[in-house]
Amino acid sequence: MRLPRPRLLTRVALALAAVGLLPLAISYFGLVGVNREALLNQVLNTHALAAHTTAARIEAFLEARLSLARGLAANRELADPRSAAAQELLAGSMQAWSDLNVEAVAVVNAQGEEVVRAQLKGMSPAVTAALRLGGTRPVMALPGERPPVIRIAAPLPGGTGEVVLACGGLALADMIHPEELSGDAELAVADGPGRVVVGDARSLTTFPRKLVDAVLAGRVAGAVRFRGRDGEEVLGA
Repeated sequence: MRLPRPRLLTRVALALAAVGLLPLAISYFGLVGVNREALLNQVLNTHALAAHTTAARIEAFLEARLSLARGLAANRELADPRSAAAQELLAGSMQAWSDLNVEAVAVVNAQGEEVVRAQLKGMSPAVTAALRLGGTRPVMALPGERPPVIRIAAPLPGGTGEVVLACGGLALADMIHPEELSGDAELAVADGPGRVVVGDARSLTTFPRKLVDAVLAGRVAGAVRFRGRDGEEVLGA
């Protein structure tokens, strides 16, 4: 029977052209004794709750920034992004969004060429690289950058281009260490191609292959038992 897709996939990944940031909660246990089954079930429930809570927080993080980009893209002042009014709008947006770690906002044309940009002073090269990421997905993470830099894009009316935000992802890094796991599990956030965006693990190779395949395909809802790469029992959510 096909498992229902988790909320993060049904709402965020759909909006993000199937990019989605997907949580993996993994814990290794060597439990013995008559209560082993009950303990495992309790751990499964705890980890499923932690993974789903983290997914909801990530979804809220992304949706908030997507809403900013969409609202700005709908503003009539950007019909002429080189105008003084448009540049004033971008500068004002940057000031208003600084508490959300929006480090730059740009308008690009239909060919992906940057037309105008507003940015914070002392912006890192990673922010520029994030603005220049190619692709049509509304949310992308700059590969290999820790903490992550997230590119958020919203289309301009009439397909004339996009509004692009580059956002610091330090808050995402804080989200993957929930108190419920108490260091007994490993939580990672990965993008659609399977690259770890946030997490202590540098890649998904340490996770069971079947778990990774199931999560990236959106087939994990709740918590499930897997066999690790060395045959050990792994609890995944």
